[in-house]
Amino acid sequence: MKPSAAVPADDWKALVRTQGGDPVSPAFSILDQRATLLDRSLFLGSAVRNKELSERFGMTGPALVDLAITHEMGHGICQEKNERRADDYGKELRDGKTPDCARALVGKQSSDTKSVATAPPDTLRLSL
Repeated sequence: MKPSAAVPADDWKALVRTQGGDPVSPAFSILDQRATLLDRSLFLGSAVRNKELSERFGMTGPALVDLAITHEMGHGICQEKNERRADDYGKELRDGKTPDCARALVGKQSSDTKSVATAPPDTLRLSL
């Protein structure tokens, strides 16, 4: 993936809404553009934004930065659209492991989840 970009906090929620996402989410990736965007509030959050993030994710500061980045890396490394699997891959990364992307390909075909090879490009959001 391309380097991540930190989006100014004042622009974050409007940007996420234009992508059809949850404006509370602090990060999202666009796989077909190989891009990950991060809310600058992850690094310099106001008291109001930190409260909002803490209520949703149970953490702020470096712990949330680590969670958000490894989750988004799970999407990017494995080209994974599924939020649950990206969470799993992110946890493997935080545990010092290499994500096993191939395990998700077995039995991945269903009416709502398609193989990465046949799925259209998508915008992804952190939704823990």
